[in-house]
Amino acid sequence: MYVFSQDFLNDLATLISGPGRFRFFVQPSMALFLAIRDGLADARHGAPPYVIHALFDSGDRVKSLKTALHSAGKVFALAIILDAILQARVLGHIRPLAAVAVGCLLVGLPYMLARGITNRIQVRSARRTEST
Repeated sequence: MYVFSQDFLNDLATLISGPGRFRFFVQPSMALFLAIRDGLADARHGAPPYVIHALFDSGDRVKSLKTALHSAGKVFALAIILDAILQARVLGHIRPLAAVAVGCLLVGLPYMLARGITNRIQVRSARRTEST
């Protein structure tokens, strides 16, 4: 499969060094902003950290994924579309699965991790405040 090949890594290096490299900063930054906002909301509502909740709570998994898509879906879709455009422009072809993989790396991963970490930090901070 292309996404797990050396060609994918070579093409990714070409995209990082070529036009549109600023998106490798902007898209994760947008994901972090949305994740921090959502992680703080999770903490206010007493929800568990996002990744743990999404992976291990099968009853609410669909609802959890829907809220993430609602929040970060537009940024995720934009990441996929921009990657496809850049692939066409720089590489001369489009690999849709590679665009999804890059979208997951630039938006999905930072969003999931930052949302859970923000929730945990906020909950621990609130506990410290309550105990003093």
